Amino acid sequence: MPTVLAMGASDPRLVRLSFSCLMCGLDTPNIEVRIDDLSRVAVRRALAGAVSDFEPIWDDSLIPHCPRCRGRLLLEFGSVPSWREQHVAAEPVA
Repeated sequence: MPTVLAMGASDPRLVRLSFSCLMCGLDTPNIEVRIDDLSRVAVRRALAGAVSDFEPIWDDSLIPHCPRCRGRLLLEFGSVPSWREQHVAAEPVA
């Protein structure tokens, strides 16, 4: 029987994000952002902190484009394992 880990309403939840170019296939590594802080600013901050050699080109409407070919980047969402969420819950909030 699988173990179910209960999380309270105040526990931080994470979402896994990655960008991939629709034209040339360039991918970023996965980054994690707290759901309660999920905004374009938070995504840009997390991306800048995790991937130093990948800097998307952001247009006036804040749509990210590939730095290699200027194609539009696809934002992919995914879940984060519960053990990782519990580890983040123990970290101090910056």
